[in-house]
Amino acid sequence: MNFIPYKTNEILEYTFYQLPIELFVNKYYKTQLSLEAKVLYGLLLNHLTLSIKNNWRDENNNVYVILTRDTAGKLLSISNKTTSKAFKELKECKLINEIKRGCTKPNYIYVGKIQHDNSIPNMMRKIYTSGNVKSTSQEMNNLHTNYNDNKYNKETKRKKANFEQREYVKGELDYLIKNCPSNLDSLYEN
Repeated sequence: MNFIPYKTNEILEYTFYQLPIELFVNKYYKTQLSLEAKVLYGLLLNHLTLSIKNNWRDENNNVYVILTRDTAGKLLSISNKTTSKAFKELKECKLINEIKRGCTKPNYIYVGKIQHDNSIPNMMRKIYTSGNVKSTSQEMNNLHTNYNDNKYNKETKRKKANFEQREYVKGELDYLIKNCPSNLDSLYEN
């Protein structure tokens, strides 16, 4: 097997599981969760999008995931025992809640939000609020991250092209990459 480096037009070739960095630095999770449990949490977060598409929600509009331990173990290439341990760790840390359905039906798994550690800088997470940020209460203004208010973000926010989150017709992304200036810094100049 040979080493083959990525070319500029191949960077967006894969999709990724998102693992919140806070699982690795937050005092509530850092030592309480094994690596398998952290990756399982990322897998469950990924499955939330599928659940939303399938309209899997309860009467309170809470989204649930349907993922058996056997399937999760196969996806993560870990044993049944390790999979069960990872689920147990997530449950003990209040990151999941399972509702048993019985009759060999898979459980409903509700994915919980991370309990934030206030000693960690807010730059590690996004805060989503509705409405105009400038009209929020004093307490809400304290929740917003510093990088949202700095000069760099205001000047470059409208200039950056977010290629990763757009859908492209076949060949369109290659065209954009080929016609992109070789010096990417020039994209952000006035």
